Amino acid sequence: MMKHLKLRGVIYVVFCFVFLGIFLKTALSLPSYHETDTPVFSHVASRYMTMSEEETHSPNMVTAVLADYRGFDTLGETSVIFTAGAVTFVLVLMGRKKKSRWEMEP
Repeated sequence: MMKHLKLRGVIYVVFCFVFLGIFLKTALSLPSYHETDTPVFSHVASRYMTMSEEETHSPNMVTAVLADYRGFDTLGETSVIFTAGAVTFVLVLMGRKKKSRWEMEP
C-alpha cells in the first residue's frame, strides 16, 4: 500500500514538472509588452478603434469590444464566475446545516 502511494506521488510530481515546462515554454515564446509589431497592435487594435462604431452600432468602444467582438469570451468568463459563486453558496449552506445538526445533539 505504501509503495502504491509513493508511486502516485512521483507521478504527480512528474506531471507538475511537465506542466510547468509547457507553461514556461509557452510564456517565454510570447512577445514582449513593448513590441509594437505584434498582430495585436498591427491588426486587431486598429480595427477595433476604426471600425467598432460602424460594425457594432455602439458609440462606446469598450461596450463594442466586450459585447460584440469578444461576446463568447465574456459569456464564458461570466459563466465561470457565476458557477464559482453558486458553488460557494452551496458549500456555505452545507456548512450551516452540519453545524445545526451538531448543535442539536446533546
